[in-house]
Amino acid sequence: MMVSPSLEYVVTPLAACMIYTAFMIVELRNLRFSAYAYMAQALLLVGVFLGIAVVANEPHFYVWSFTAFLSKVVVVPWLVLWAIGKVKVEREEEPLIPLVPSIGVDLALIAIGFWLGETLPMPVVEPGLKICMGVSFALTFMGIYSISSRRSTIKQAISFCHIENGIHLMLAVLAFTSPVTVELGILTDAIFAIAMMLYLSTVIKKVIGSLNSFELSSLRW
Repeated sequence: MMVSPSLEYVVTPLAACMIYTAFMIVELRNLRFSAYAYMAQALLLVGVFLGIAVVANEPHFYVWSFTAFLSKVVVVPWLVLWAIGKVKVEREEEPLIPLVPSIGVDLALIAIGFWLGETLPMPVVEPGLKICMGVSFALTFMGIYSISSRRSTIKQAISFCHIENGIHLMLAVLAFTSPVTVELGILTDAIFAIAMMLYLSTVIKKVIGSLNSFELSSLRW
């Protein structure tokens, strides 16, 4: 079954806009703004799910849209903002890589992601949705980079959510005609893991007076 042109025109722009929100999530030093950028990215992902549900006539995606909206747009941002308010830290610690080189890394990861999306043999992906695969790879790579290069435990938690969005976008375009895809997406929603990470962030701040994960090595002594 070939993807309809209308589905491509609805889903692809929404997925592409997720790249812009990825830049903000990774590079904004203000933790609240990063949380709002994640909320915007999650809304775009919900839009992708709704686009598939309506245009491709896949009603099981309505369920995923609802659960994604509840968990990713409402609950997770609320948890992040609660943690920020609890630790009373609005700005993340200095990242390992300064802004300008970091943007260069982001662009390189996006290029690699789109290259993989176009070149990897994935016969189950419709040709019109190849760009979405590239976006999903780019989001995943940028999330891993953000976790690796940022010191703030809250920023790392947001980046983990960012990776999850990339994986869920990949699931959606790999086999959107299968209800199993929706079941996998709902089951892999890591909301409890995120809640635990954010709670531990507040404990870390209370114990060592900082959200800097690089200082946790001092606990060994």
